[in-house]
Amino acid sequence: MMAHLLDELLLKQPEAFVELVYAEPAAVLSIYQRLSGPARHLLLRFLYQPDATLDKKQFAAYFLKDEDAETVRIELTQRFLLKTMTDGMLTFGSVFLDSLRTALAGRTDAPDQAMPPPKKASEVTPAFLEEHSRVSWEAILSYMTTNAELKNSTMILILQEAQLIVNDQPPISVTPEGFQFLLQDRANQVWLLIVTFLKLLSREEPIPGEGLPMHEALVLLFRIGLGRLNEVSVLEFSAENLTTMQITFLRQLHYMGVVYHRNRKSKRFFLTPYAVMLYHNAELALSQTETGFLLAETNFHVYAYTDSAVKVALLSKFATLTYRLPIMTTAIITRTSVRRALSQGITADQILRFMQRSSLLLRHHDETAPTRPTSPQHATPYSCMLLSPPSFDFFKHGLIQIGACEPHDASQEQEPK
Repeated sequence: MMAHLLDELLLKQPEAFVELVYAEPAAVLSIYQRLSGPARHLLLRFLYQPDATLDKKQFAAYFLKDEDAETVRIELTQRFLLKTMTDGMLTFGSVFLDSLRTALAGRTDAPDQAMPPPKKASEVTPAFLEEHSRVSWEAILSYMTTNAELKNSTMILILQEAQLIVNDQPPISVTPEGFQFLLQDRANQVWLLIVTFLKLLSREEPIPGEGLPMHEALVLLFRIGLGRLNEVSVLEFSAENLTTMQITFLRQLHYMGVVYHRNRKSKRFFLTPYAVMLYHNAELALSQTETGFLLAETNFHVYAYTDSAVKVALLSKFATLTYRLPIMTTAIITRTSVRRALSQGITADQILRFMQRSSLLLRHHDETAPTRPTSPQHATPYSCMLLSPPSFDFFKHGLIQIGACEPHDASQEQEPK
C-alpha cells in the first residue's frame, strides 16, 4: 500500500510539528505499528525508561549485526524517536514513548473503542459502505474522463494541484500524469489525493483558537489507520471535540469514499472498506469485483465487456469506438487513434499496461487474484485465447511500426504470466 506516503510527508515536517503529532496516543499507535520489527522491539525495551541514555556501543549491543543496528538507528532518528545529545549519547523521544504507554494501556480514541451500535444499524452495513465508496470514487473518475458534473469544488482543486487535469476551459483534459493515475490501483489513487489535500492544508493559516490545519488532519488520518478489517468501524466525535478544520477534513474524506457521514448533524463517521484498504495489505471485497473486461484480437479490434463509462472513456483515449451496446463496446486501435493519444502525452507503455491490466484472459488465469472472473457468455473459447503473450508481442510490434515506441522500449516490457 501507499501508506508510506503519509510517513514520508510527516518526515518532511520540522521536529516541533512532529512532536505535536506524537502527543496524540492514537497517532503514535498507528505510527508504531508501521515501524520495523527490530525498531518496535527496541522501543518496547525502553518504554518505561524514557530518560535512558545509551552510547553507540550499548545501542549496538541490542542487535546481532552492526548493519541492523545502523538501520534501526537511521529509522528512529529520521522520525525523531532517537536523538543524539551534545555529548554523543543517544536518548529516546520522550513524547512518543509517553503517548505509546497511554495507547498500549487502552486509553486512546481509536475507532470501535467502547462504541455502542448505531441506532439505525441496519442502514449502515459493509455492503452499504462499499457502495458509498464505489459511487463516490466513480464520480471523481467520471469527472476526469467524461467531464461529468462534480459539485465538490475542493476535489477539483485537489485534482488540479496534483496535476491530473487541466481545467483552464471546458471541457477538461487529462494530463499524462492523470492518465497514469487512472492506471493505478484504487489504494494508490486515494492516497495520492489525500496527500495532495494535506499539502494544500499545509499552506493554510490556522484558524484562531485551533491548531495547524495539517496537524489536525494528520492526527485524524492516523486514527483512521487503527480501523479493523472486515468490520463496520465507527468514529464518533462530539461537536465540542471537533475543530472546524477536522470537520472540513472528514467531510472531504466522505466525498472521497473513505468515510461515510450521514449528514452534517450526525456525530458518527463510519470507516468504509476504502479506509481500511489504505492501511492493510488487503484489497477486500471492493477490489474483488474489479475483474478484467477487455478482449483483443491481433487485428487490433478490441471488445470491452463493461457498462462503466469510465472504463470506456479510458479505452477511447487510444482507440476509436465503433459500437456501443448496453454491456459491450467495440473499438479498433488505429494509427490515427494512437497518434492522438501520443499527442496528449500518453505513452505506448501506458497503453500496453492498460491493456494488460484490463485483460480478461490475464485476470482469468491470475492465481493470485481474489476471485476468478467469469467470461461473458458470448465470448467464445477462441476469443478468450486472443490476449496471450504472443498477441501482446504483436501489439508491441504494431506500436513500433507507427512510431509509438522504440524497439528497445518494447522489448523491456515484462511479459504477462
